[in-house]
Parts: sequence; C-alpha cells; structure tokens
Amino acid sequence: MPFAKEYQVSDFWDFSPDGQWVAADTNTNANDPMPLVLYPLAGQAPSRPRTIRAPGGMSVWRARFSPDGRWIAVTANKDLPNRSTLYVTSVPDGNFVQVTDGSAFDTNSRWSSDGTTLYFLSTRGGGGKILNIWGIRFDPKRGRPLGKPFLLTDLTGPSRLIPGPIFGTFSVADDRLVVPIRETSGNIWMLENVR
Repeated sequence: MPFAKEYQVSDFWDFSPDGQWVAADTNTNANDPMPLVLYPLAGQAPSRPRTIRAPGGMSVWRARFSPDGRWIAVTANKDLPNRSTLYVTSVPDGNFVQVTDGSAFDTNSRWSSDGTTLYFLSTRGGGGKILNIWGIRFDPKRGRPLGKPFLLTDLTGPSRLIPGPIFGTFSVADDRLVVPIRETSGNIWMLENVR
C-alpha cells in the first residue's frame, strides 16, 4: 500500500466521509505532544499531509470525522491515563472547541448518524475507574456542544464492565448502541478427601 510506505504513522483513526483523507497520528519524538494529522489518500489533492496541533500542548488521538465531514472529534490530554478531554475541531480551519471539562477520562468518541450527538466512553461518575457510555448534544452548524453530558449505560462493576479504556469500543447506529460488556462471576467450590 503506497500510503503506508510514504508516511510514518503510529495509528489510523478514521476515514473522511468523502474518502479523501485519513486521520492518524505520527509521534516521531515521544517527548513532543502528538498532533492530529490528516493524510491525503493516494491520487487525491492536495498531496501533502495536514497537521493540526491541539491547544495547550496536549496530545491528540482517537480522531473521528462527523458524518458531514466538517468536524473531527478527538481525545486530548497531558495526564494519561487519569484524565482526558474531548474536543471538536473544524476541518477547514483547525480551531478546537472543548466538549468535556477534563475532570474524567473521556475517550473513544462516536458521532450519531445525523451529527447532533457525540457519544463517548468516560469514567465520570464511576469513581474514576468504571467506564460508561455518555453522550452530549452537538450543534453541527455552530460547532458547539449543547448542554451537559448525559449517561447512557449505568455499569457499576465489578461484575459487569466495559473492557478498559484502551480496548473499550462501541458502535452507534440510528437507533442502536452496540457495546461489549465483560461479565465476571464466581463460585465457591469445596473439595472432599483432599490428601
């Protein structure tokens, strides 16, 4: 694949709806904040990658294009793995708008099919350790969150959990949410005649 040979990419996150760009990250120096990079797919113009740096020297990852391609939701942080903040950036100008307050670990955002809600994994309300799926309304015309985040799942653990933030993922359709939930149970067994 010409794309993979041409660029040094750490992780691929998403394709633009028009199929011209792929959002990825490149971290050539582990001490530098990781920017969001939009790479053109082979044969598309312009032919050079576009780098978008996050505010305040944060690293950016887990990028997701909105359905109309105007916005990209990202996870940004300085304090891994304790806290992260969701931001949305406009594709034309790269200005970042803060979506969540940075008080929890918010990550893995997914857009609703109409682009008016952003769903995400978060440790908010779970004592800083238990992930749940939250949502926040979004105005795609103005590029602003509307209101406060709202809870969709109410897992309290430890018997039912969304697997850790690195591996936790989910999918959204028009009227469905698909999420893996790990269930843990235990029993006490007694052995007789143990020698």
